[in-house]
Amino acid sequence: SHFDGGTPPQTLVRWDEYLAAYPAGHYVPEARYNRALTLVRLGDYSRARVALERFARGDYGAGRRSQARELLELIATDSADGDDPSSEDEVR
Repeated sequence: SHFDGGTPPQTLVRWDEYLAAYPAGHYVPEARYNRALTLVRLGDYSRARVALERFARGDYGAGRRSQARELLELIATDSADGDDPSSEDEVR
């Protein structure tokens, strides 16, 4: 779904299914990173931020650290501009 043109909501479901089925699988770090990217695409910056912070800290090694930090900066800017629909949901 992520690589074959699925919609972001479909893709998020698939990543969640994979992570539930293989919580200690070999591809968990990559699945978690791709799940975070999907959350960014959905505009769910609060959940994306939580997921990306683990990569930015190096919890999964250094491989995605700089990319995660860049994405965190981008979504922080978007959130400051009021582009985070998930923050509106939290207020309701």
